[in-house]
Amino acid sequence: MRKSLHLLLVLFAFPAMAMENTCPVSQKFHLLAAEKSIGNPLMGNWQNQAALRLGWGSAASEMVPNFGRMVPFGVVLLDYSQPAAIFRLPARMNFHLGYTVGWGEKYGENWRDYSWPQTGISLDASLISWGRFYGGTGVGAFMKWQVDARQDSRFMFMTRAFIGYRATDRFSGEAFIKHYSDGNLTPINGAYNFVGLGITAGF
Repeated sequence: MRKSLHLLLVLFAFPAMAMENTCPVSQKFHLLAAEKSIGNPLMGNWQNQAALRLGWGSAASEMVPNFGRMVPFGVVLLDYSQPAAIFRLPARMNFHLGYTVGWGEKYGENWRDYSWPQTGISLDASLISWGRFYGGTGVGAFMKWQVDARQDSRFMFMTRAFIGYRATDRFSGEAFIKHYSDGNLTPINGAYNFVGLGITAGF
């Protein structure tokens, strides 16, 4: 009986040891990415990241900003991020505090009426990485602190795409486009679109 147990242990343990030893280096690399931020172009080799992002608004209600219909409306975001992984893709989890601010009228709308605080969470994934450059996309959920004439909901979905350049292991710059929408959960869903720039710092 004791010999049988030993034989079973060997039979089960050997494949596991073999799999560990023959696991591709790239696979091990990505499995560790979430914990140690190894090779994560969004985070460098840091477990925490702070970011300041500034966006300029567009009057378009589509998924991407219309650069021919920019308006006096912007967003300021302060973000905190930690490394993550999505199906072995380098990723980051984000917590956002922000404020949208309007300072004029255009296309028949008073953009001052859409000034409100916001908070949210999101998840970004790095889809491309080449040298110091990287790019990806993100999705999230936000709450704004008031309802307005453009969107009859406090809850918003967020999608965005970005490209970045890692100047050093600690600092990087990013350009982004961002779309807020309630997914037509309410009859009024004018949506908000922004194009902007940001700077990130690891710590």
